Amino acid sequence: MNILFVTHYTGLGGANIAMLNLIRQYKKRNIGTYVIMPEGSKGLREKLEDLEIEYAQIRMPWWVGDGEEGSLKSWKRYLSNFRGALEICPYVRKWRIDIIHTNSTVVAAGLLAARMTRRLHVWHLREDLSNYGWKFCLNDKKVKKWFHNSDRVIVISKACERIYEKYLDLEKTVLIYDGAQIDSPKEVPVLEDGVFHMLYLGGMSLSKGYQHILEALVLLKQRTEKRFRLWMPGCRENGRANKELEEFIEVHRLEEAIEPMEYMDREQLDQFRYGMDLFIMASSKEMFGLVTVEAMLSGVPVVASDTGANPELIRNGENGYLYPYGSAKALAEKIQEIMETEDLGNVIEQARAEAQERFSMQSCAEQTIDIYRGILKNSDMGYRC
Repeated sequence: MNILFVTHYTGLGGANIAMLNLIRQYKKRNIGTYVIMPEGSKGLREKLEDLEIEYAQIRMPWWVGDGEEGSLKSWKRYLSNFRGALEICPYVRKWRIDIIHTNSTVVAAGLLAARMTRRLHVWHLREDLSNYGWKFCLNDKKVKKWFHNSDRVIVISKACERIYEKYLDLEKTVLIYDGAQIDSPKEVPVLEDGVFHMLYLGGMSLSKGYQHILEALVLLKQRTEKRFRLWMPGCRENGRANKELEEFIEVHRLEEAIEPMEYMDREQLDQFRYGMDLFIMASSKEMFGLVTVEAMLSGVPVVASDTGANPELIRNGENGYLYPYGSAKALAEKIQEIMETEDLGNVIEQARAEAQERFSMQSCAEQTIDIYRGILKNSDMGYRC
């Protein structure tokens, strides 16, 4: 069995990390795996080379953007997907691909290439377009038709399915949570004693809710004399913090409470996480939350907003904590409650056990491979090279 992944970017965000996790499992099972990605390199290319995975880079078109459906810009975007599909087709034949697996909501060239070459197609929906201000370049009827043309659609959460259900054939739609795995740290970071250390990931993106966390810290400072510090990887570049963040810290005198940091790669982050007392997930519409699961596996308590897929992962007071999205006051109260709880052992162990059981990479890979086998078994498509 040969699988071709199509991804819309070259960075190491959640979607590509989840794809790499699948690829590692496929290699163990001797499943041929290949990747098509856009031009450029922001980390993915190096990871694929380390795994000895063959890949190609093309001018990857998106079928989403910030333009209005029906505009000239949208029509150009729509037509560019056929050009992208034509670039993919030679690789489908060269690598003798059986199934094209589009690892993103925002590209449709994989589906078109599958139909041009009479291969099977799996569409893995991951992103909430509204978080980025994106829209499909087609009207709802045509979007629905394209999704229905895929042999299977995988959604990564019930929240993800709710967003796209008006476009989907639910009989061909399958829920598979992403798998996660972390390595034991080679060295646990040594951080200042007597300080409650918190971790936030997501940069200066409004959809990730950083603004609510900052507001909560202002309130928390008024509520407690205990020392705390929020670590923010990805919010400092070339030695300088984000200007807006710098100004906020200065105005509210939070120099000792907020620590903007340079970008961390996955290995650095996995190690750094072990020094944390709390992980904060404040997103408005998180479609899964791979970093949330990684925190659970690391034994770091999680406090998360009650939106998106967060309630599918976290049950308040049992394996983590939830607060009403957008309420800085509620978040500050929840953080203070956690800071003042002497023993979080039961919550931590419950979270770790559930994460290991529900979100293992092995389980995710097996469920996905079962989909491949099912559509191959029921397919009457032959190669048309």
